[in-house]
Formats: sequence, C-alpha cells, structure tokens
Amino acid sequence: MDREIPAYERIRKKLKIVPLIIVIIILLVLGQIWLSKHLKNAVVRESDIFTAKVQRGRMEGSFSAEAIVTPLSTYRVEAMTGGKIEVIYYQPGDYVEQGQTILKLSNDDLKLNLLAQEAAVTDQVNNLSNARILKNQSSQSQRLKIAEARNALTRER
Repeated sequence: MDREIPAYERIRKKLKIVPLIIVIIILLVLGQIWLSKHLKNAVVRESDIFTAKVQRGRMEGSFSAEAIVTPLSTYRVEAMTGGKIEVIYYQPGDYVEQGQTILKLSNDDLKLNLLAQEAAVTDQVNNLSNARILKNQSSQSQRLKIAEARNALTRER
C-alpha cells in the first residue's frame, strides 16, 4: 500500500547530496591553489644553461616538422582519346616546356577505325575508277555505233 512521504523527508534526502558537492568544490579550489604555487617556479640547474657571445653572421640550424607540401600551380594533362601508355618520357616533378612530348599513347580501337576508314577510301577510289572505265566503255561503244551507222548510211547511198 502506498503511503505519503512527508515534505521534510524529501528535502532531507536532497540535502544529503549538498555536503558532498561542497567537499568536491573545496577540493578543486585547494588543488588549484596548490598547482598554481608549485607550477609558478621552475627549477633549472646552472649546468643546464649555455651562454655564448653574440656574433653577426648567417644563422644555420634545422628543425623537423610534419607538413603537407602543395605546389603553387598544378596542371592536368588529358588526352582527347584514351589508350594504353607505351612510353613515358618525363616523370612527375620534371620540368617540361610547351610542345614537348610527355608520353606516347596507343589505341587499338583508333587504329582499327583508321584502317576501316582507309579501306573505305580505297573502296571509293576503286568505285570511281570503275565508273570512269564504264563511262569510257560506254563512250567508245556509242562512237562505234555512230561510226557503224555512218558506214551503213554511206553504203546505202
């Protein structure tokens, strides 16, 4: 069966946490004070200190650092048609001038296409040649017929 919890008991349960929070805050403040006292002063041995005479001149030194190097300008080279790379004349980072050959590509499909077009051109040349021959034959046969007709006409006269 449920029973009603009086208000003072509810408040007393909540107040049990308050001293714990106060103790934590006090510990944090004391820890900060202790750290600030002990970290303000650094202990350095005299043997760890090096001194030298100041001189005018070139300063030489080295340091190591991690970094990513990016070029000032980057150029992308693209071929108008794809293919297989046969020879690379220059490597990445080499200096090249305008007009220099960088690599040699070969494309078997392009070669086959070129051969097919050459064959088609040869076919057209052959067709044109045959058409000329047929025209000449037709012209010769018409001349022959005309000559035979004139011959027959002169015989009849």
